[in-house]
Amino acid sequence: MTLHHWDVKEDPPENLVAQYHIIHIRNFALVLPHHEAAERVLGHLVKLLRPGGYLQWAETDVSSFRIEKTNPANKTAALEKLLKLSQGQDVRLRTQWAPALPQIFAAHGLENVLSDVREAPPFLALAKHECNLLIHELIARKTLNADVARELKELMGEFVQETRAGSCFAFTRWSVVGRKPGGE
Repeated sequence: MTLHHWDVKEDPPENLVAQYHIIHIRNFALVLPHHEAAERVLGHLVKLLRPGGYLQWAETDVSSFRIEKTNPANKTAALEKLLKLSQGQDVRLRTQWAPALPQIFAAHGLENVLSDVREAPPFLALAKHECNLLIHELIARKTLNADVARELKELMGEFVQETRAGSCFAFTRWSVVGRKPGGE
């Protein structure tokens, strides 16, 4: 095994072109906030594939960000406010390109494109929600807007209570696979 350092936003170095039978990437939505960036990165990844090679991209559909409840009576005001504040601070929390991955794959010449679209099963919803809460804490620490930072920190106790009562963030998850033509 050899480790290479390469910025996926740049063209791949020649020594990596057509070297891989399988490429799997995931969770780039927070790295690639715009549709065009996702398209460009996919083009770079296709260059890495050998003819007949497969690319799989697993991604969270940030545009599906929503709040779910175990009981219709559960409160969600703090989670709703947290979502609105956080999305206003970081464009990466408003990406919308994940559902377009199958079309982006096809546009880059990949064939036999398959998509698997899933919601988190109920037994994983809380665990995934708690992982996502780290994003909001990071925003509170990193924002240059002191008022937003203060408000996010103040909300933390409230959304923890809402979470314990059974309210949580949820996302749709996409997994898309395609094959580079050739190499029978």
